[in-house]
Amino acid sequence: MTIKQIIKIRHGKPIIQKNYKLWTLFNISEFKKSRTSYDTAEIDQQLKPPHNLLQTIKNTKIAYSSGYKRSKESLQMLGIDNFIEEKKLLKEIEPKFGNFFNIKLPLCLWYLIFTILWFMGHSNDGESKKDSEIRAKKAALFLQRNAIENGSILYVGHRAINRLIGNELRKLGWTFSKKFKTCYWGDNIFYLDKD
Repeated sequence: MTIKQIIKIRHGKPIIQKNYKLWTLFNISEFKKSRTSYDTAEIDQQLKPPHNLLQTIKNTKIAYSSGYKRSKESLQMLGIDNFIEEKKLLKEIEPKFGNFFNIKLPLCLWYLIFTILWFMGHSNDGESKKDSEIRAKKAALFLQRNAIENGSILYVGHRAINRLIGNELRKLGWTFSKKFKTCYWGDNIFYLDKD
């Protein structure tokens, strides 16, 4: 019996401008700029990946990146310079932000509003919840196929899509023994027993 393994890791902590704190008040255009800033931010090189994570990934055969800067830099901090970018399937869920009244709300409240709207099916021409779930299923099948072919694979991704992909892997029969980790450098290991 051969055990196949998919290691999904959330990227390291990005360096975010000091004015982009969760309780700072933003109007909608400022909120959009904060998203762009987050998507282009570099990883904080002072916050190294945990030692046990480096041990966990040492036998991986193939590594995948979502294509975002924070995913690629995280792989490099893990000591992996040779990886495959899979931008279409493994990217983070990207909501489109509509126009709201020119009100100012804390950054965390904007995220909460858009998350609730997304769960309710409102996508404002962005990726809907249904579309995200379809993409997560395709991503899970893609990762499964590559793990079956190669043994142990690694994917550095993002909080929301990682959770959806994890749900799909469980539906495909992959086991997962720990509580799902969403923190920076949080690893989630999925196993599949194949005869």
